[in-house]
Amino acid sequence: MKRKHCKMKKILSLGLFLGLILGSIPFTPSVNAKTKSETLAYDKKIEKMEDFKKGKFEKVKVKKTEKGVELELNQEGQGNYITPEIKAPFGATHIGLHWREKNANENLLTVFLRTRNDGEEYGKWEKANVELEEVRDDEKNEEIFASLIGVENKNYVQAMVEFVSQNDKNPKLKEFTFTLALDHQIN
Repeated sequence: MKRKHCKMKKILSLGLFLGLILGSIPFTPSVNAKTKSETLAYDKKIEKMEDFKKGKFEKVKVKKTEKGVELELNQEGQGNYITPEIKAPFGATHIGLHWREKNANENLLTVFLRTRNDGEEYGKWEKANVELEEVRDDEKNEEIFASLIGVENKNYVQAMVEFVSQNDKNPKLKEFTFTLALDHQIN
């Protein structure tokens, strides 16, 4: 009886397998997960004069405009700005960066990121990859989004913005936003 049952099971398994491959039996994957995930997010925007002044400037200056504040090069060439240290209330698993810049379509700013935890030194600067967006030539785009950067439960972050003038165009940073996110499982 056991042998007959085992043989029958193999035949049914083979039939199911062939049915799935040949498409005569529809396959809908299902997951019976006992855990759910939740995402926590913490945003920190640097947009006011006092926010920017907490950072470090190298050949870059901050000035007031009629629409707010801008960072720009002191002179033609290259310079950088390092943001103040940002601390999240939790260890982040992902960090998103978003900024506004004049001449965004020219891509004159390059952004780098580094992270750490309490009692640690900062890691190496990691380049943030810009998400390219199709924009018509007659549209003015000032918003830039970088791809999410995966980190291992880090709660301190800094960004370095590299300014490079090209073809008589001077890059100008108007605001900078960090989004620190924690994806974790809950029971």
